[in-house]
Amino acid sequence: MKRTAITSVALCLFSGVLFADTFTGVISDEKCGAKHAALSAADQACIQKCVDTGSEAVLVSGDKIYKITVQQAVRTFAGKKVSVLGTLKGDTIDMQSVMKVQ
Repeated sequence: MKRTAITSVALCLFSGVLFADTFTGVISDEKCGAKHAALSAADQACIQKCVDTGSEAVLVSGDKIYKITVQQAVRTFAGKKVSVLGTLKGDTIDMQSVMKVQ
């Protein structure tokens, strides 16, 4: 009985990871969106400035722009190419993790 309960709890905890997708793109801001896709030094500076002054961070992936639930975690990646692990709900990624991509 105890083993079944522990297994059930473990499955619930990891079920979010099982259904998560990986999204690769650039962390931009909602104001500029895909405008700075080239990621020049000027593009990165603009993105960082907008995020620092309160604009929400977004993920630009191809022709799609996704909102991100965990803003504090992605702000340090503003103007960088990243890989985001999360679950898509409408146009918002319920983020579980983020890592820089070379």
